[in-house]
Amino acid sequence: MILQKSYTKNYFRIYTAQLFAVIFNVLSLVIVIPFLSDNSRIYGIYSLCISFTIFLSYADLGFLNAGYKYASEYYAKNDKQKEIEITGFVSFILAVFILIFAVILILFAFHPDWLIKNISDEQDISVAKSLLLILALFSPNMILQRMLQIIYGVRVHEYILQTILVIINCLKIASVYFFVTDKDYNIVGYFLFCQAITSAGLIIGIFYAAKRFSISLKALLTHIRFSKEIFQSIKKLAFGSLYVTVAWVLFYEFDPYVIAKLSGAEAVAYYSIGLTCLAFFRSIFGTLFTR
Repeated sequence: MILQKSYTKNYFRIYTAQLFAVIFNVLSLVIVIPFLSDNSRIYGIYSLCISFTIFLSYADLGFLNAGYKYASEYYAKNDKQKEIEITGFVSFILAVFILIFAVILILFAFHPDWLIKNISDEQDISVAKSLLLILALFSPNMILQRMLQIIYGVRVHEYILQTILVIINCLKIASVYFFVTDKDYNIVGYFLFCQAITSAGLIIGIFYAAKRFSISLKALLTHIRFSKEIFQSIKKLAFGSLYVTVAWVLFYEFDPYVIAKLSGAEAVAYYSIGLTCLAFFRSIFGTLFTR
């Protein structure tokens, strides 16, 4: 395998893909939210599930960033075997916590009153159960996405993954017209569709990476396991960022759950609209300062 001598074009493509991502975030603000927020109670339940997907992104407990660093070093040394081992180990750590999280989601699905105050309407309960079960079923999406972030990222080919995600977001925005109309408010169908096309896009991304970068999918899958050697080598770097991760989660991500428990789903809906705008500006600053 011959490494590229220059990554200028790749960086340009990455920023271009990120620009399109920002554009589609704006479209999401002006198109999707007005449609979905028509029913404030159900939108509040939906927003709570979306906040769970954001929470899942922190489930690696700092091992993703540490694994990314070491995988990059092994890629630079042309040691694909070690790179795959690191990627598999990080995926295993993430999978363990996501499995635990999925079990918790299933418990909440059968007892939504544990999560949302004063949820008694049969339709609201049915929506909450369906959304939480769908989220639990598709929670492995985060494992695939994190795995792809490492594979494409160490090669400075994130623009490929970003392009896939932009296409997925485009389909999500377009699909809202089919699921939410004047006669029908099928937010469960919309959420299921969004999760399904995300899975499809990530699976395509895995197969494309395997073909383009000559990565054995069998080797990658067989290395999704715990390795004491890798754990010992990256734990200091991972645990070093654990405090920052925990502090970030407590400061930014727990509000919707507390509001849901204390004030109910409708309060979450109003809060989530403002939080979505904040997340939009956060994504812009992330685009400008991550590199």
